[in-house]
Amino acid sequence: MCECRAKINEAIAPKNGRIATVMRISKDMAHLSSHLVVAVEKIDKTKRKPVPLVVANYCPFCGEKDAG
Repeated sequence: MCECRAKINEAIAPKNGRIATVMRISKDMAHLSSHLVVAVEKIDKTKRKPVPLVVANYCPFCGEKDAG
């Protein structure tokens, strides 16, 4: 598992920021994992569809599998 999340969080902490994460739990509650969340912004404010949540399975910074 890469250390990118910790390094980025350390770098942006002085600016009062951190990388958002989500927790995934399997249906049988046997598997728990965390993944990075990629922020998505709505471009056309008049459209009613909500913006989807994008979860990274690979680190967007180094490319290592399972970005959690």
